[in-house]
Amino acid sequence: NAQAAETQQFTPSFEATECFFETEIPLRPPETLGFSCGYVTVPELHAVPTGPTLRLPVAIRKATSDTPLPDPVFIAQGGPGGDVFGLFAVIASGSPIATDRDLVFFNQRGTRYAEPRLHCTEFDEIREQLFTVTDTDELERISNTALAECRERLVNAEGINLSAFNSLENAQDIDLIRQALGYADYNFYGVSYGTLLGQHLLRLDQPALRSVILDSVVPTQFNFVTQVIRSENRAYDEYFAACTTDASCSTLYTDLEPRLLDLYTTLNDTPTTIELTNPDTGETFDRTLSGDGLRELIFQLLYVGDFYAVLPRVVADAEVDNFEALESLASQFAFDESMSIGMYYSVICAEYTDFDAAELGVESVRPFLAEGAVESMESFQSACADWQVDALPRSAIAPVESEIPTMLISGRFDPITPPAFAAEAAKTLTNAHNIVNPWGSHGNVWASDACSAQITQSFLNAPMQAPDTSCYADIEAAQVVDPDAVPVDLVSEINALETTTVAQVLGFIMLGLILLSGLLLWPIVWGVRWLRGRQKTVEKRAVRISGRVLVLLTAVLVLALIGLLSVTIAEAATNLPLMIYGALPANAQPLFMLAPLILVMALISIVLLLWSWSDASVGGKIYQVLLMISLIGVGILLFSLNLFAPLFA
Repeated sequence: NAQAAETQQFTPSFEATECFFETEIPLRPPETLGFSCGYVTVPELHAVPTGPTLRLPVAIRKATSDTPLPDPVFIAQGGPGGDVFGLFAVIASGSPIATDRDLVFFNQRGTRYAEPRLHCTEFDEIREQLFTVTDTDELERISNTALAECRERLVNAEGINLSAFNSLENAQDIDLIRQALGYADYNFYGVSYGTLLGQHLLRLDQPALRSVILDSVVPTQFNFVTQVIRSENRAYDEYFAACTTDASCSTLYTDLEPRLLDLYTTLNDTPTTIELTNPDTGETFDRTLSGDGLRELIFQLLYVGDFYAVLPRVVADAEVDNFEALESLASQFAFDESMSIGMYYSVICAEYTDFDAAELGVESVRPFLAEGAVESMESFQSACADWQVDALPRSAIAPVESEIPTMLISGRFDPITPPAFAAEAAKTLTNAHNIVNPWGSHGNVWASDACSAQITQSFLNAPMQAPDTSCYADIEAAQVVDPDAVPVDLVSEINALETTTVAQVLGFIMLGLILLSGLLLWPIVWGVRWLRGRQKTVEKRAVRISGRVLVLLTAVLVLALIGLLSVTIAEAATNLPLMIYGALPANAQPLFMLAPLILVMALISIVLLLWSWSDASVGGKIYQVLLMISLIGVGILLFSLNLFAPLFA
């Protein structure tokens, strides 16, 4: 077509730069993990190749094989407005798929690190305010004000054409990235909104596109916004059914559905307060939690694979006003600033506002979901009317027809893009392989189970053949989190890759080694003095020896605690729900008795070191000061790592 012909006149360029993102792995910048980064320049409007341009961030992870295949996998995040870099890039790079093929991660126009970025900082500024407001009308007023201020800044202050940030322009960027990087052919992977982008890419029918993987599918022919309530309702069906049919869950957590619904009602009548911690700054914030607020948190957690085995314990905890696990889980996404809200509205408002909110058909869903659903959709339409972007042509919502090999993969428990969506999209794709992960949720290819990665790799190697999915039959339901499982902050913090916690653990080990250094140093000092015939007369020999022995025993217990904890956490890591919840099995609780024992021994050691102070030489006193500082540090870290709490769980 004419637009495609004009686009071909544009020559994209790649500018290599230092990698602009963090991997969220302490002390491991992207370059050390094999990434090279840069920016690709594309037209703002593909129909006007001589007009303004945009810059898209790209990170290439080279295949590790000595004989890599020539066709890379291009990876697109969802949202719309999500960020593909950071943890997502690291997880994908650790997949077997990264062995044979380059992985090309790119952020879409308007998202994080792109130039320009459609980021509404106005929402970051009202986050704390939103934590404490429960009135729906007030929440809508505050949010709409922030959205209006964001649009005013982007359009009038920064001169951005918001209508240039839609799925059709977005899809045409992808082949230009390929050209700029010099690949002849490529495969495309998209998750969530990335699947919608992938379908628009299929419609372009570009010869370089070898195959497409759509993970958690949003069909072009569905207005998924109007389906959100029914999709959420279906996810509850699956969650409650999973517990009912699981012998352990149905025994340990009876009547899960009515208990959760009662919890929503109770919290709406009498909201409570939970404490959220910003993982980047350590700052804490109070959040008022109503029943509707709890539902929102749980909806976000339904995206997580294996959460069906965590939800029962979360419900049981909340019934007794224990929200610690929920606070930890909620903190991991409550402060996320990677989402570009302006990009979200530009895309969504161009495609999904043409509907009658009064005809949503919510009569068949649970009453607590139906309540306020129509008003919510009307609010969404109102926000889009204020955002003012051009609607996409009707042709954009037609079913996509393509002969390019496509694998569609969905998760049974997905709360937003159910398997039925993929089945609908597959109807008009000639060479489609539609797969359902029986234990998956939202996002499956890079999930923890090796089966989905194996299936994907099989498809990439032979896209025209149906991949073997028999490995799903070997996966058993995740073990539900036991009521006796012991919450451990350290587990949650390691799961969140909190650098402060990692540093504290390393510091704990270092202090233990310093305390243990006397095992080598004291005999050497004694031996040197003996050879020189300069043995000292020691007045408080028994105290001095007792102090030294106690210091060494403290060191041994410090290192034993960390070592045993590491082994226990590693063993528990095979139980993903337990890790998501941030707990260890009940039989790990006695291990934490070492914490008060270490603290008592450290205090006694300090007393004995001070008591024998007069017997020490100048060098000995300096070393004793180092030991006492280390002992104090051990005590501080025992508290900061919260290693006493599991004893009282």
